[in-house]
Amino acid sequence: MDYLTLNRELKIEETSLAVQRFADSPEEVKKGKDVRLSFPEFIGIEEILLAIFDGRMKSFELKGIQRVSKSNSPLYLDIAVLFNKNGTSSGNKLFILFEDVTEKTILEQSLAQTIRETSLLSTTLAQYKEYIDKIIDSMTDVLLVTTESGYIKTVNIAAQDLLGYREAELINQHISNIIKDEKFLAKLVQEPYSLKKNVLKDVELICQTKTGKEIILAFSQSAIQTDIETLHNFVYIGRDITKRKQAEEEMRKALAQEKELRELKFRFFSMVTHEFGNPLNSILMSVALLEHYGTESTPEENLEYIHNIKTAANQMTELLKDVLVINKAEAGKLKFNPAPVDIVKFCTQLVEQIKLAAGGERTIIFAINNDNKQLEESHLDPFLPCMDENLLRHILTNLLSNAIKYSPQGSTVDFDLNYQEEEVIFKIKDRGIGISTEDQKRLFELFHRGKNVGKIPGTGLGLSIVKQALDLHGGKIAVKSEVGVGTTFAVTIPLSQLIASH
Repeated sequence: MDYLTLNRELKIEETSLAVQRFADSPEEVKKGKDVRLSFPEFIGIEEILLAIFDGRMKSFELKGIQRVSKSNSPLYLDIAVLFNKNGTSSGNKLFILFEDVTEKTILEQSLAQTIRETSLLSTTLAQYKEYIDKIIDSMTDVLLVTTESGYIKTVNIAAQDLLGYREAELINQHISNIIKDEKFLAKLVQEPYSLKKNVLKDVELICQTKTGKEIILAFSQSAIQTDIETLHNFVYIGRDITKRKQAEEEMRKALAQEKELRELKFRFFSMVTHEFGNPLNSILMSVALLEHYGTESTPEENLEYIHNIKTAANQMTELLKDVLVINKAEAGKLKFNPAPVDIVKFCTQLVEQIKLAAGGERTIIFAINNDNKQLEESHLDPFLPCMDENLLRHILTNLLSNAIKYSPQGSTVDFDLNYQEEEVIFKIKDRGIGISTEDQKRLFELFHRGKNVGKIPGTGLGLSIVKQALDLHGGKIAVKSEVGVGTTFAVTIPLSQLIASH
């Protein structure tokens, strides 16, 4: 359906793409032009239009306006005038809707002419019925005729083709075999009198084909008198709008994804600005102290300034590494290069590195549990499963660093390595602030951080990196946590290949 909007001076403010085809002077359908130049039907009804604009009338309609199209064939249209309130008087508009009723009008004219001709020729009732049946079967829209109680009496070829039934399979069957909208069916049973008195237009109903496929039809429904005065039949005329609804849904999803992307970009830049700001300030302050007071400070103080600079630079380097990993993962370019890894040696060295970085304020207890009986019996040493060492470092470093970061000073973090017949399991348990049930649902989302982290620094990238790296290994991660008690992460990586040293 096409439209245009008008301001109080009846000048065009906005139009749909194809509204010109309804105009008497298409070249005058432009923003800022008086609508009466292109649609002379509005000449003489200005008071009505202003009454609608001022709220003294709700709407106004012009029916059956005739034009001649470019191909010299008749064009019929209906015009509806509505008021669109936009919050402020300057934003209020008249909303003009144009509906192409050519096909309907021509069909109505054709039917009327046919009836007149049939009456003049005194054709038999059988001939009349045959003629109407031909018209019905030539319709491209679905047509169904039912009794008041909903049993099908007539069905056209378009309905049979769309729904996949033969005519005999539909006649005398209840319409609920086709229409699956429970609210509409309930209204059909509970409010038949209302349906008799009112015409329903473009009611979108979920229908089901013979194969069980769900489709969406836009039905118009009206009641027609039968030979018995108190009885009516219901006529349903519908068109298949399934593809249109699917396109609308895809558009909504695309818009939602675009909105999510914008939010992610905003959160990313906010995070980078904040996380780079602190170490940069620390570097600048330490450099300034060295520059202005370096000769006066003690060697120990100067070493502390240099240490602060190194620490801040390392923080920025780690952040850049995380951003690079996320960028590669999002672009599908994060590489997976499995190779034999001495897993015990790897974990032992990693623990020492993290303990050193933590400055001895927290303890990590590393324990090995060997449930792989085959390895134990053959005395294979060391244990060399095939993993991507770089990705494994990302996984364990993020989990162990988080365990330390969110635990109080002097606390202990348990790190267990359990290698079994077909998988390796890493468990990291802390006694820190814990993760709420609500935050656990969004644990691996980019930039998401728990509501209880307070001023503890972080980017919200670490666990997302863990999940991306783990997915490439075909692994899985589980979490158990209680706020104020602690958190346990269990990482399971399957052993697709095991290589022992010789």
